Amino acid sequence: SGPTLAVGDRVALDGRAGVVAALTATTPEGTWWQVRLDGEDEVRSARQGDLQALEPAEKKRNYSYHRGGWPGQ
Repeated sequence: SGPTLAVGDRVALDGRAGVVAALTATTPEGTWWQVRLDGEDEVRSARQGDLQALEPAEKKRNYSYHRGGWPGQ
């Protein structure tokens, strides 16, 4: 069934990076998403199994970097 995706996630389709624009349909054959590839205006439909998750949108927003190691070091 492929990775669990959400709107806004970064994905790859056919080796090209893009972003999930919308959930299109869930069918017995699989889940379909609309994907906008980088540099393109139009969205394409893709089956979830054809998409490779690159970076979840939520993680991108919530990363926190701690410089200098752990407190007390």
